[in-house]
Amino acid sequence: MCGIVTTLREVGMTYQFPRCRFADTNTLAQQSRKILQEAQEVFAETLRQDGTDEEWVMEILDVLHAAETGLWIVERERGPGFVEDMKARVIRKNEVRGLYEVL
Repeated sequence: MCGIVTTLREVGMTYQFPRCRFADTNTLAQQSRKILQEAQEVFAETLRQDGTDEEWVMEILDVLHAAETGLWIVERERGPGFVEDMKARVIRKNEVRGLYEVL
């Protein structure tokens, strides 16, 4: 996805994890607390490092799963087009900042 994003189709949402039950029941506030909890677990695992990255990577993936669940909640409330539009806007913003390597 490097280079200028021209259509929403280029940045459509592709989730890495299955939709979990909390996508249908949690509020955004509840899910925000879950994302924070998972991020705190990443930090705790960083302090606990024992020479392997397995637990740290699992905690990072838990953050991603919690964040994706938050996006599912937004889709439930605002529709999938809203999340796709926000993703395109973030990519454009970060392109302007020079965060992406141009290939």
